[in-house]
Amino acid sequence: MSILDPSDLVPLFSSDPSSSSTRIYLSTLSSTTPLPLLEPEIESYPDTTYHNYYPLGLSLAYHPSNGLESIDIYNTSSSPTPTPPPKRVNQKPSPSYSPPPEIIIHFKSDKIELPPKKEGDKPLSIPRPPTLKLTPRTTGREFVSHLGEPSRKGAGGWTGLWLEWSAVAIKSKSKSKSKSHPKNQNRDPEQDKGEDEDGEEEEEEEEEEEEEVKIGIMVELKDPGANELMTPEGRKKGMGGVWERASRWEWKNIKFFKVDQ
Repeated sequence: MSILDPSDLVPLFSSDPSSSSTRIYLSTLSSTTPLPLLEPEIESYPDTTYHNYYPLGLSLAYHPSNGLESIDIYNTSSSPTPTPPPKRVNQKPSPSYSPPPEIIIHFKSDKIELPPKKEGDKPLSIPRPPTLKLTPRTTGREFVSHLGEPSRKGAGGWTGLWLEWSAVAIKSKSKSKSKSHPKNQNRDPEQDKGEDEDGEEEEEEEEEEEEEVKIGIMVELKDPGANELMTPEGRKKGMGGVWERASRWEWKNIKFFKVDQ
């Protein structure tokens, strides 16, 4: 299975729909669909154009003047909702998203900063794992334990319950150049230009360095409805408030969006 690292999305933000970099990156996420056949279904609205890549399980959202603003990835592997039948006899069924690539988020810090309990107090921090590996069963509680309390949350409208983190610091690997000096015993003396004092040819190599980038994350949770499972302890307490219950819900889709670096 292909792996999607959200830090790889950051350089693609603000690009236009014809960007070759975006197409090449998307091709790395597909092991079955060759690049020439990787064409999206396009939905256009006044403020946003969506490029839906059903075989990859994701959709790209473009703003008319700001370019690529966000990427939505759909969790179709977890308790799939039955596809509604066509409303008309001759209507084609709506296309469905395939299971997405595996998503792994690498955090820059192994701690989550918490706001002080009252003004004047020092901020608190709690440890967290260095990575979050999403599975089809990842729940709202797991997102909060890795990302901290969300910047915003809400419900209603065309989305279900959602959580948003406005700027998450994650690791990104950048390439830097360094010099190595391999000896070449069979060199022609006429090719000695550019050698160092030891008679070794200088050659540039690329090394990977870790740096911090920021990305916005929004998660919509999947309401299991009547299929919601309750633990024996939960049955004693009752169903509880909606957000307490939502901590046990699996993710429905995750959006990575552009933020200022």
